[in-house]
Amino acid sequence: MWNLIELEPIPGRVRAVSAPDHRQMLVVWTTDGLYGLWFGRAATSLRMGSSADAERAFDTARGVLAWRGAEFSMHGECGAPGTRYGCELPARSPQGDRLAFDPAGRLTGIDAPEDARVAITDAPRAGKWAAIGFSADGRYLLVADEWDVRLFRYAPPKGRPVRAHSVDQLALVRAIATEPNDDTPRLVYADWLQENAQPERAEFIRLQCAHARQLRAGKFFAGAEREQELLARFGDVWQAEYPVIRGVTWSGFWRGFPGVTVLNAGTLARNAKAIWDAAPVESVVVQKMDLKSATALAKCPFLDRLRVLEFRNYRADSAPLHALVGGAALSGLWWLAFGGNTRLDAPVLEVVASSDALRNLEILTLRWCSISDAGALALVASSHMNNLRELDLTGNAFTADVPSALRKRFPGVHF
Repeated sequence: MWNLIELEPIPGRVRAVSAPDHRQMLVVWTTDGLYGLWFGRAATSLRMGSSADAERAFDTARGVLAWRGAEFSMHGECGAPGTRYGCELPARSPQGDRLAFDPAGRLTGIDAPEDARVAITDAPRAGKWAAIGFSADGRYLLVADEWDVRLFRYAPPKGRPVRAHSVDQLALVRAIATEPNDDTPRLVYADWLQENAQPERAEFIRLQCAHARQLRAGKFFAGAEREQELLARFGDVWQAEYPVIRGVTWSGFWRGFPGVTVLNAGTLARNAKAIWDAAPVESVVVQKMDLKSATALAKCPFLDRLRVLEFRNYRADSAPLHALVGGAALSGLWWLAFGGNTRLDAPVLEVVASSDALRNLEILTLRWCSISDAGALALVASSHMNNLRELDLTGNAFTADVPSALRKRFPGVHF
């Protein structure tokens, strides 16, 4: 089942677009300017620069646009007149879905194993430049030409029977919730799945536990490709087995079990018991947060189970974040991220830098957050962030001696 993601209108004629990848971000270069588009079930866009800025950042020899430390392979006509860039994108997804074209080479739809053909109307004209294809993980389909950019998201068909949990299985899941930091209950559960005709699920849990260990040790994980292959093939099916909770989306996996994405912090606070009764959730994405919802969430008794927390679209002042991290409930957190359409002013970074609850952070991800020199120096001056070994500041521009100060304080920083 493929659903069209609603995108905000992007002005201008499209010159080129990057392909959807693990960053869940597209770069769209139009005659009006350069735009970043962050997507999931929904999407947000942000103008990153002018068309002239894109011209300067584009490497015509490689067909790559380099922007604030990140590189994007572009598909389209963005160089000399008549010159096309980009390669053929995947026409078949890991789930077995494939693109269908008419005899003239024009896209007509998607052929899915479990459904009739999904029609795509107003497809790009054959012979003109177009970027059409699936993302590597098979979750997204890009259809773009000079007049339009469309994204489709894969979701498993509704109404699939949910596998009933046995008494033994429920006991094993409860053991995982009781010992959240220990891999042993998860690996025991993986053995049970292996013995009960679910070998892929068992393998996935083992891989993700190993990946988390390697990540925390700062080491390369050799099984990442296989992990992504299993996720692409079965991830949405496994997520579909969890209960429907209004405002909550089961998203991603961490150490073998799904995380959640919530519309706002209040949604997480209201539904916390239902969420953690269903799964040993350790990873949460919060789309929006204001002071009221942050205050409510701070009282949630399940926050000590979180290990990975991401905020998107954070454009509030420092008060909501201060209300949430003011206590000790998040002291188990070791990865904090801000992403999407986010702007972090210096007072917000000062809250992060001075919070005692965040002293155990090992990874801090602050990509494309419009961080100022003052905000970066607040991190440098922190007396709490002594366990931080990776600081990701991709997409932020600093001046003077700020980058060197960051490197001296955090050897694991990258821009």
